[in-house]
Amino acid sequence: MRTTLMLSWMLGCHEGGHKARDNVTQTDTAETVPSDPEGGLSAGHAHSCGLRADESVHCWGTSSGDWDYGQVTDTPAGTFRSISVGGYFSCGVRTADGLHTCWGEENGDPDPGTERFLYINAGVDHACALTEDGRALCWGDDIYGQTSPPDARFVQISAGYRHSCGITDDGRTLCWGKDDKGQSTVPTGTFIQVSAGSYFSCAVDEAGAIQCWGEQVSAPPSGTFTLVSAARSGTHACALASDGTLACWGYDGFGQAQPPTGTFTLVSTGGTHSCATDSAGEFHCWGNDNYGQASP
Repeated sequence: MRTTLMLSWMLGCHEGGHKARDNVTQTDTAETVPSDPEGGLSAGHAHSCGLRADESVHCWGTSSGDWDYGQVTDTPAGTFRSISVGGYFSCGVRTADGLHTCWGEENGDPDPGTERFLYINAGVDHACALTEDGRALCWGDDIYGQTSPPDARFVQISAGYRHSCGITDDGRTLCWGKDDKGQSTVPTGTFIQVSAGSYFSCAVDEAGAIQCWGEQVSAPPSGTFTLVSAARSGTHACALASDGTLACWGYDGFGQAQPPTGTFTLVSTGGTHSCATDSAGEFHCWGNDNYGQASP
């Protein structure tokens, strides 16, 4: 079913033949800071991007109509250590020098300039990045304080719809920005990875269980997981189990919560679609494909 989506609170496959880079490597300048857990693949509102095995960027999806701001067609050349997709923009961090590049309609003032990053995580209308010394630096829409991170050293960062979350080097999980649905009120516990979504957030705790907070459509699955991705412009989420299989939950009007079988290394949720990288390094997407966002 092809339909026109509206970028409101909802803001929300075909098997791909493009080989992906499984993940990004850690730089020598900040050994305590891990690489971006989602940096090799990113599903956005109506487009998606991933890193090929040669570290070049491949994007697919919105290429015509009112939502075309060059977020796919203006994909830069070169090699990248991390990629992330927002509402109508995309960002990447270059392999050689850690400098960032963004393209599309980015609400990016003030731009961080020539700061060197480990990775960028893009939200709907803002983005956050992790500097090489572990600082969180955010820019873009700040109407709810989502680009005003606390003064701390972080090991992971995630930008959502109008809030952001991160994990500090002393093990705390912090969220900032809009909290009308409890999406920025972190529950008690110790988490190893966090993902800021639309009106909810999810995290993997130290035992591998998933906890979510805020306004959720359904409860997360039980099991042991290594990665969770909460849709920044939708109301579903997907997670990567410790055995490499996928689990998704939440709104499923386009089949975005029905992952394929197989073994995977990365997963990312978009507005009404989802994408994953399989164990052979191929991109797969499922769900709404009205703009080609599920056709890598």
